[in-house]
Order: sequence, then structure tokens, then C-alpha cells
Amino acid sequence: MAIDGLQLVEPRGLTAGAGVDWIGEGWKLFAKAPLMWVISILVLFVLAIVVNIVPFIGGLAFQLLQPVFGAGFIVACRSLETGGEFELEHVFAGFKKNFANLVVVGCSSWRAASSSCWSSSPSSR
Repeated sequence: MAIDGLQLVEPRGLTAGAGVDWIGEGWKLFAKAPLMWVISILVLFVLAIVVNIVPFIGGLAFQLLQPVFGAGFIVACRSLETGGEFELEHVFAGFKKNFANLVVVGCSSWRAASSSCWSSSPSSR
């Protein structure tokens, strides 16, 4: 299947049990490095608090960077899947590769979320 020159993978149907398997696989990745998962989440939590000290701009910046950090967690998962280690620098890998594209995703996500908030507010009716 192709849309505007992009090659897309054909969707496939799976049983509900496949979702349970998927969660189990995620748990196995967590179990390989539980301390690093907890530390990385705590680092992001502290970073969010520090960034949000700057009114409005700090919170917006952190929202726009969510896909950047998400990509870092994907890098960490891939490392664990292939027998490697989970290193804290994995969480920041999105800053090194595809940063601009990931921020565009963050902008799109923020725009969609803010649009839905504005369209569902009582004053917009």
C-alpha cells in the first residue's frame, strides 16, 4: 500500500492474546534493567520540574520534546532486545539523531491536543 509516495505496511489483525504477549515482552525488557528504568524516569521527572520553573515556555518546551525522549526509550529497548545494556545516554539519543523530525512530531501532537481542548471547551459551543 502506498500513499503519496510512502510505502506503508499492510495492517494485520491479531487476537487479544497478542496484546497480552506484547505486555509480557515489555515486562521482560523492564526486568533486564529495572533500576535503569526507574532512574531514567526519575531523571525525566526532575528535568520536567526544573524546566517548568520557567513559566509557560518551560512547559511548552518539555511537551515539544516528549517524542525526543520517547525515541530515547525506544533506543534503550532496542539495546536491551539485542543483548546490550540500558545506559542513561540512551534516553537522550533523540537529541543526537532525527532531533528536528522528532520536534515536528511534538509540535503536531501539541497542536492536536490543544485543538481538541479548545474545541471541547464550553465557550467554543
